[in-house]
Amino acid sequence: MKWSLEGSYASYLATSFDGTVTGMRGNIIIIDDPIKNDKEAVNVTVKEGHWNYLKNTLSSRALPGALWVIVLTRWAPDDLAGKLLEADPDKCHVLEITA
Repeated sequence: MKWSLEGSYASYLATSFDGTVTGMRGNIIIIDDPIKNDKEAVNVTVKEGHWNYLKNTLSSRALPGALWVIVLTRWAPDDLAGKLLEADPDKCHVLEITA
């Protein structure tokens, strides 16, 4: 889904980890709740797919200096947030809200 305000340069594109962002670039990347349930939380293939999509596809679409916001429930230490914290901890800021 893509939309923008008339007369504005700003636009919005929504997709999924299975979706496409071909030809799109962004300065704000928001990933919302990539793990949907307990089955995905323990599925290494799903988590590796998320990580590979972020590294190989989505990151190439981010403009220099882009802000990344990842909202998720921490189901497992090797989830997307865990992998980012391990890969580049100095660029990560964690806001933890206890349920």
